[in-house]
This record gives sequence, C-alpha cells and structure tokens, in this order.
Amino acid sequence: MNTQNVFHAYDVRGIVPDELNASLVYKIAHAYFSLVDGQRYIIGYDMRETSADLFTAFVRAAHDLGKEIESVGMVTTDMLYFALGRYEYDGGIMITASHNPKIYNGIKMMARGVVPVSMQELKERFDSVSVEVPHDLLERKADIPVKQSSSDYVDHVLGCVDINAIPPLKVVVDAGNGMGGLNARKVLERLPSVEVIEMYFEPNANFPHHEANPVIRSNTKELGQMVVAERADLGIAYDGDGDRCLFVDSKGEYVPGHLMVALFARYYMQKEQGARIAYEHRNVYAIQHEIREMGGEGVPVRAGHSFFKERMHNDGIIFGGESSAHYYFRDTYFADNGVLPFLILFEMLGNYQTTLRELLSYYRENFFASGELNFMLNEGTDPAHVKDAFHAELHPVRDEEPDGLVMEFDNWRFNARMSNTEPVMRINIEALASDQLDESILTIHEIMSSFGTFLGDGSARSADELKITAKDRFEMLLDNLWYTWNPHYILPIVDLYGDGWRKNSPPGEFSSQYGIKKLSQVLDDKSWEIEQNVRLFEAYMDESLPTWFSRFISEDQNGVFRILKEKPVAYFSLEYGLVDWLQIYSGGLGVLAGDFIKEASDMGIPFAAVGIFYHQGYFHQDFDGNGLQQETYIEQRPEEYPLELVTDDEGKPLTGEIEIIDHPVYFRAWKLHVGKTPLYLLDTNFEKNERQEDRMITAHLYGGDQDTRIRQEILLGIGGPRLLERLGIKPALYHMNEGHSGFLVLEIARQFIEGEGKSFDEAIAMVDERLVFTNHTLKQAGNDIFSYELMERYFGTYLDNLHTDMGRVFELGKDDLYAHGDFSMTVLGLRNAKISNAVSLLHGEAAKRLWPDFGLVPVTNGVHMPTWVSPEIHALLDKYVGEDWHFPGRTVDYEKVQQIPDDELWETHLERKNKLITTLNNELALELDPEALTIAWSRRLTSYKRPDMIVSDLERLKQLVQTAGKPVQILIAGKAHPRDGIGKDLLQKMNQSVSQPEFRNRVVVVPGYNWQLARRMVSGADVWLNTPYRFEEASGTSGMKAAANGVLQLTTKDGWTDEVDWFQKGWLISEENPVDSLHDTLEYKIIPLYFDHNGSGYNEDWLQMMKNTMQTVLEHYSTVRMMKQYLDLIYKPVLDGL
Repeated sequence: MNTQNVFHAYDVRGIVPDELNASLVYKIAHAYFSLVDGQRYIIGYDMRETSADLFTAFVRAAHDLGKEIESVGMVTTDMLYFALGRYEYDGGIMITASHNPKIYNGIKMMARGVVPVSMQELKERFDSVSVEVPHDLLERKADIPVKQSSSDYVDHVLGCVDINAIPPLKVVVDAGNGMGGLNARKVLERLPSVEVIEMYFEPNANFPHHEANPVIRSNTKELGQMVVAERADLGIAYDGDGDRCLFVDSKGEYVPGHLMVALFARYYMQKEQGARIAYEHRNVYAIQHEIREMGGEGVPVRAGHSFFKERMHNDGIIFGGESSAHYYFRDTYFADNGVLPFLILFEMLGNYQTTLRELLSYYRENFFASGELNFMLNEGTDPAHVKDAFHAELHPVRDEEPDGLVMEFDNWRFNARMSNTEPVMRINIEALASDQLDESILTIHEIMSSFGTFLGDGSARSADELKITAKDRFEMLLDNLWYTWNPHYILPIVDLYGDGWRKNSPPGEFSSQYGIKKLSQVLDDKSWEIEQNVRLFEAYMDESLPTWFSRFISEDQNGVFRILKEKPVAYFSLEYGLVDWLQIYSGGLGVLAGDFIKEASDMGIPFAAVGIFYHQGYFHQDFDGNGLQQETYIEQRPEEYPLELVTDDEGKPLTGEIEIIDHPVYFRAWKLHVGKTPLYLLDTNFEKNERQEDRMITAHLYGGDQDTRIRQEILLGIGGPRLLERLGIKPALYHMNEGHSGFLVLEIARQFIEGEGKSFDEAIAMVDERLVFTNHTLKQAGNDIFSYELMERYFGTYLDNLHTDMGRVFELGKDDLYAHGDFSMTVLGLRNAKISNAVSLLHGEAAKRLWPDFGLVPVTNGVHMPTWVSPEIHALLDKYVGEDWHFPGRTVDYEKVQQIPDDELWETHLERKNKLITTLNNELALELDPEALTIAWSRRLTSYKRPDMIVSDLERLKQLVQTAGKPVQILIAGKAHPRDGIGKDLLQKMNQSVSQPEFRNRVVVVPGYNWQLARRMVSGADVWLNTPYRFEEASGTSGMKAAANGVLQLTTKDGWTDEVDWFQKGWLISEENPVDSLHDTLEYKIIPLYFDHNGSGYNEDWLQMMKNTMQTVLEHYSTVRMMKQYLDLIYKPVLDGL
C-alpha cells in the first residue's frame, strides 16, 4: 500500500481498503496523538459504510495510548468543529470523505481551538513513529461516551443572528443524501416563518441522485427546477459532510460562492465598523467592491481551510470565505459552517425587505466571472512553462503569485492555480463587462490549447475519458440492462422511443434510426442525467466495493457460501423476461428468471445464467376481425442487440457442439450483461450449421413439435454446461429453473465419467449432490414428456460416453403419473436434484400430495421491486420510507409506508393511471375514461387462470359498467400459447363478448401484451383481478407487482395470495360461486367504496387499503426476501455437502 497517496493538503483521504484501511488509520492515529498534545479528544463520523471500521481503529489507538476520547456520533463536520470549540477538547477527529464517491473515506484532524493539523507535519510523524497494529484491531468494539451536542449547536447558531428579522420564506433544501440535512432540519424546525421543502435528506453514501458537491453547477440542476416548480424564494444545496452550502435564487439560477462571500462581508461590516474580511484570490471584484463601500479591510489569504483558519485565528478576523462556498466565522470558532450562511441570508432578506435576486443584482450587472475552467496538462508539461507563456502573450498591469499566478489588467483579471492532487490547472477569470469576459476566456483558451485539454467546470477526468462523447457514454450504458431498473435516472430512451409499448427494436437500434441532429439534441438535453447514470453505474459495477453478499460471507456462520466467489451458481432457464424488446420469454416463468438474476446482481451473489437466443423469439400478438389471436414472429438479429459474441482467448468466436441423432450441431453464445450477472444465450443460427433444421433449433421459444422441443432442451441442458466448461466456469451448484434444462444431469455426469473415471451410477450420485430444481407448475401441460422412442432416437449417440444403456437413462425420468410411463423432464429434475422447491406454501402442499416421494421446500416467489415499482411510487417511498428500501440488506421500517400523505399517494397513483389510459387511447384509438374505476386482468392467458370469469355473466357485467355516475372500465391483456387451443378459444370468446356496443370503451381486450404493457398496467390500474382455480396457480407474481404500486387486489386464494390476510388490503372471490362472488364484490363493496369520496377526490379508506397492501408486499414479497431464502433453504444444503 502506498501511504503517500492518502496524505493530501488538508486531510487524509483514499480509496478503502486499497489506499486507506483500519490498520493504516491506527498508525495515523498514533502520529496524530504524538503531534497534538493533550488528554481529551472528540471524534465523529459520517454515513459511509466504511466509517465504522476507521472510527473503531482511531478509538482503539486512543485507548492504547491512554487518551480520553468521546464521540459525537454520526454528524456533520461543522458539528464536530462546534463540539471541539465549545467544550474545549484538546483535539478533534472527523471520519469523512465529504462529497467524494463511496469508495473513498478520509479523516479531518484538528487541534484545540479547531486549528487544523498540518498534513506535512503529520506525515513526518507518521513516517517516524513505529507502531505494531493489534491483530484484533476491529474485534474489540470500544464503548465510548457519547457527547450530546446537537441542542447546544442549534441554540448557538440561532443565537448568532436576529431570528426575529427573518421574514416568511419558502425554501427548498437539497442535502444531496449527505450529512447536511441532519443539522438543517433541526435548525429550520425552529423557524416557524420558513416553509421548507426537503430534497434527498436521507444520508446515503451512494449519493444516488447526484454528487453531493454543489460547487459543480450541474449538481444543482434538480434543486433549481424544484425551486421554480414550487415558486420558492430560494434553494440551498449541501455538500457531502454538511460544512458548506450553496444557493440558487428564485429563478433556479446558481449563485457562485464568491458572490455570497460579498453579501456576507456586507453583513458583518454593518455589524462591526471597519471589520476585517478574509478572501482568496480566485474571484475578488464583488468582494473588494463591498469592502470599499462599507469601509472594511480586506485580507487576501491562500485558498484552503487551514490557511483561512490560521489567519483568522491569529488576527481575530470576523468572517472569511472562499469561492468553493467554505464560509468561516469567528462566531463558530473560526471554522466553516453549513447552517449559519443561510441564517444570515434569511436575516438579510428580512432587513432589506427584498429577494436574493435583488441582493445579487448589482454584482450580476457589474462583475462577470467565468467559473472555474479546468485544463488537464499534457503529459510532461511543466506548469512553469504555462506561466512563461502567459507572461509572453499578456501584458498585465499587476502580476504576482500569492496563491498561484494572478494577473490583473484594466478591466479583467485571472488566477491560475495547480490542483494539489492532479495535473490540472484551474483558472478563474473575472471582468467588468460581459464582452470583455468572453474575449478574455477566448484568449486564455488559445494559450492553454498548446499545453492541455479543457475539462470544463467539473472535476478532472482522464484523457481517455475525455475522448468519450455523450453518445459514447449513452451507448455504453445501453450495453448493460442495469439502466432498465436504475431507480433514480431514466435514460433519455423515452424521448427517442415514444410513449407506445409495442416496440420490436432495442433502444440502441431504435435510436440509430434518428438523424444525428435529433439524437444529439436529445443527448445534449439529457447530458446531466447521462453523467449521473455513468457515475452510479460505475459505482454499482465496482468490484472493490462491498455488496450484500460480501458482507454476508464475512460472517463466520456464512463461510460455506464463500466458495461461490470462485465457483458461481449456474442458473439455467429456457426463457428470461428482462425487457420488452428482447423476445426470449413468454410469461411468468421467464419474468421470474429475469427478476432472479437481477436480484443476484444487486446483492452481489456470483451467478452465471444460461439460456437461448431465439432469432424469431416469442410471437407478437394481434387479433383478426373475429377476435382470434394472430401470431407474428419478428426476426431478432443478435448483432442489433446489446449482446457480445463470446470469444476464446485468441478473440475468435467460441463455439461448441452437441450431438443431434447422427451429426454434430454447433452452437455459439451471446453474452448479455444484466448488471453484474452474465447471461449466456446459446445460438445455432449461423453458417457452421449447414442444415436449416439445425439452425432452426433456436428459432422460436416454445415453437414447433416434440422434436423441436427436445432439441432445444438438449441444447440448453447439454450445450449449456459445455459452454461453461469451455469458459473455465466451474459452478459450485447448478440451478434448474423448471425441467427444461434437465438434460444437464447427463452432461455433468459425462464430465465426471470422463474427467474422474467414475461409473455412470457414481457420476449420477455426484451430480445429484450439485443440483437444485425449482418447479413452477403442477399442470400437465407445463411438464415436458418424451416417449421412449423419442429419447432413444436422440440419446443413442450419447450412451457410449455415458458408459450405460438407454434403459438406465430412461429410468432417470420415467414417470407413471402424468407421463403414463414416458419420460418426464419434471421428474428428471425432482429425482436427480439434491433439493427441490415449490414457489409458494400452497404449491408446496399440493406438490406433496402429487409427488409424495419428493419433499419440495416452499420458497414463495418475489418480484424485483426496482423493476416493477413505478418511478413515481419509487420517489414517494424514497421520501417517506427512506432510500434504503431498494438496497438489499439494509434495515427498512416499512411501517413508514403509513406516513405517506393520502393526497400525495392518490395524486401519484392518478399520474400512473393517466399514463396508462393515455397510452391505450393513443395506441388503440380508444376513449377510456381516466375518472373511471379501472380494473385490470393481465398475465399469461390460459384456462386455469379463468380469464373469462369476468365475462361469464354478460348481463350482470353490463349493469356494472353502465352504472350512472360511477364509471367502470375493465382491461384484459394476455397471450395464449400458440398451441393452447383452449386458451385461444377463450381469448376469442372474450373478444366477441365485449364487442357488443354496451362494452365499447368499457371492457377492452388489449392486443400486444408484453413486458412493457405489464409494467404500465400493474402501476396504472385501480384494482388487480386474479382468478385462478385453487391449487392451479403455483405462485403468481403479477399481483405482487400491482400491490407494490398500491393497486388493490380482487382475488381467489391461490398461490401467493393464499398466504396473505386480505382484511383491509383487498377482497376475496369465493370458490363456492365465484362468478356471483366476483360481481357482488364489485357491485356492493368495491364500486361504492371507490366513488364515496365526498368531494375530496378520493376515499380515505381506499387509500388506507393501498398503504396496507404496499407495506405487506414490499416487506414480504420482494426478490430480496426470496433470494435470502434460496441461499438458506436451497443452496446451503448443497454447499454444506461439497
């Protein structure tokens, strides 16, 4: 570890644990205590996950050295400064990295009187002390006294201003998920005349909305928009550790820090005649103007908090400030403070009876500043040569180097300083006229073009990063499906894609159809959002950061799971529902598989998923004039999708082969990045396969006859493990999602036979120890069955390598129940898995009766909440439940769902509902009513789900949808399998039934059902209708998705719904007379309740039911809960036996 990297100009800071860790902090603490004499110290920390260990290490060092140390807990840095000054400790330590990304942490260290410690002296002490780090450094958690300072802090800062002068104000405060909100809220609560709108107050080291660095103007974009939208007087933006704030005015315009220094200088010079004001050299015109006007004395100081604090301490200066918005006050022990600035501003607004814009107007009309212009110097460039060029090209009136280079001219000036940490020159230009500023900026750019690259006004980026255009960064994000569930920023796809849901092309291909001008316009408009996505994505993918799984396996009792780091879970599924435009899924099985591997990614669980790329996919649905389902297959060319052709070590396409009857069939693989989870999709549709029938193996999902199905399942079950073997992936266990991949039993057995010389029976026994199997249906149609003759035809060529005969192979899957003595893929999975599971408690009971020899462990399905919770509901949950709800493994109090105000929840629900109705009206030329009670039935369409229940009594239905003053509309959507004649007949029957004029725009069978339409419906309906026969629906997940969005359930008790007490959450359909029960419940309970709102626009009891439903489902039916149960109940028994 290179310790030189962590000692910066004003603090210790580095990437944890690569540059900074507990052992290093223990040594730094020894150096600190040897440098800062005393006995009593105070320490605090920020919200970063790594802060706890660094805190423990520093405290341990204090105790080992006999020092007394107290904690102020998780606080802002200025709170730590206050405690150090107020209670006269000998020194103070703050564990924080301010606004830096979560991979960083750091330490700010002070001596008595809030005097910063010299980093140079600290480094010298560090190099000179010899310290042995205890082997149990982090095991002994010190129980140290906690100093309660919050109340004193609030009293103190409020006492620094005249709060009686503060006028009525409306302000928006953006804490940026940093620490600043903690203090701001407590202070603002004491100001009854100030109305506060909070943004991102919950501390979160991921900084999920934007960097907590308001000096970069783009990070105040959302704040400015909120100020304008709320007609607020001003906005306040905090940095990560809460010791500074910046402002935007009532028009949402950013206020540079140096202008606020000028305002605050005026304030203090009015309080104290001839007051001395400290300022730095970057921007001085407005500050010097105020000092001249007010008769004060200006004290120029080098930039940096240590220089300001030292000078202000020594000279008793009342106020000082930097362009970076660090404001220092004698009243706060000469330290920077993040609350006093807005209190002073509030008082000034009252005293002057004006607005912030008016206070700033003179500065803005007379002094013009460039903002900080950053130039990355070319490799090998000496900054002295740049200065020489400035001297050669320019002829200043005044030229000095008090802090970098300062050149002054008649009506403009500039300051050029080198960064302390990077080869970046930072230049600030000021002028007395706007045209002069433009000319001066151009002059500086012309000179600097010979020495470096312009970075803009943000933080420095590498030369390689600078070569990446906005379009490049956009396309980079499209290469990973993470963007589809990133909850905070939606990429500008909707601006390109339009509002429809029936899209057949991936976003990258779709956007390429736009002209360069249109695409550039959209990307420019959304450049900030793209940058935030890039920042969050890079942090998400950073392997050095801790994940739920890395923390999980660090605990001794979970050590058995550590093997997965080297040998991942291999997950096999014939379908994956991930996005609407990738048609490699048909229904709930595939969507569950997609949610499963997304959650594995979010939790950091090592997975390698395997499936098939279908070049004609699953069908797109329409209806003919008679209401009969029409199936259209649209070619999917993998080159047009965000897929990566899997290659070997030489960069050549990696291919494998399987045996089909009498010849080899070759396959290649495409890799799809699903967050951190790689999904390998097998493909036979390429030139190496000369026979068309071989290339058509991967044509359609669930298409063709029995021959096609067995070929696909040989490809998945035998080709899949062969691909992983070629890639060097050695799974610890194999997870079969349904029986389609069951032939991997034979392939893994072959690997044991050939690799370890085992007999067939020995190999099968070894395979059994590594397999888990999930059953999703008890329906016969959902379990593939093959005859002996078909099996013999396709597996005769495999027998030699398996060292067995056909009879023995056939016995592995022979089933006398459903299969009547034929080969069942489901029984193959059940019989040869170490452990099998059902997907709900009720499913487990039914399976036990059907297959008493196989004890299926129930693990009820869940849904991937970031995917299925709408952005609007997501924002509400962030606001009232807290942003931890979508991060796996964090403690969340879902009782807080009850705190969501009724009006906000209803307004949010109506927003989603209107989007659904508008989309359907536009796409299908309908006239659906956004005021109507909207009931939705939406899922895979098959007879056991009873989709026709709603149209089983048409006369009763007509009465319901034609009730005067209480409009009701019903939306039905779903695909019937192409070979499901009964399902297609039901669909046609429903189409014909609702074609009567009375049902026009009242009951609609929506064509084109897909993943995207499902997302719209689960968040836009008022009531979710679920009608399966009991014991027929293994789990069902569509209702979970709807309930998470506050959509109430009208359901039979089957699958997951059997586990819920629906009192005050929804309504049950009786099995005794389900059709009458359905209509009675609608007529006498649901419709009256919905429309009984006494003019308020909503019914409070309805809203309470929405909250109850959301709370239950969010807490108990997410894939986080499901995945934890898979680890504990399904995977652990396998791993224990390895």
